[in-house]
Amino acid sequence: LRSVLPGPGGQPIAVGKRGLLLPGGRPVTLAVPQGNETRPLEDIEGAVLTSRRDVVVADSRRHELLRFALDGRHLDTVAVQRADRIAIDGEDRIAALDEDAEAVWVRPLEGGGAVRAGLPKGYRPVDVAFDPLGHLYVLVPASGVVAVFAPANLAKPCAMLSVPAKSPAAFDRGTALAVDSSGRVF
Repeated sequence: LRSVLPGPGGQPIAVGKRGLLLPGGRPVTLAVPQGNETRPLEDIEGAVLTSRRDVVVADSRRHELLRFALDGRHLDTVAVQRADRIAIDGEDRIAALDEDAEAVWVRPLEGGGAVRAGLPKGYRPVDVAFDPLGHLYVLVPASGVVAVFAPANLAKPCAMLSVPAKSPAAFDRGTALAVDSSGRVF
């Protein structure tokens, strides 16, 4: 199990290494066209659900962000880019974390260029999330912070959140990040 997405009617969609498990237990294998055949995905790193109820997945083998309908039809390639973790905001902007490059890129789903979030040099991000207002949150455990970027300004963080290192909720031990509808960081 890679992640769980909120599906139609609030029913969960499970995301596995090679596809989806839809509500009711229906498996859907994801594959992309390759000549006259299709190539099944082999290693989905993450997935997000768009406002149109399509699924965007990060294919770690080919370093692509791919969009699929919930029935498994390949719709398009969003970007050719390495992505270890992905997140999406309410305006269908996708944040893609590339751990090797120590970078977070944000791009609109429907085309347009990617913008690199301006993390301070030497920061090693491990996860990304958006809040309901479109702020981008980037977890950087080695620095013990969560960097927050305003929706209209990814050049530099508008805030750096930290928790005392001895706290049970300290960010220096974090491996995953979530922001709820009230803006609470987990």
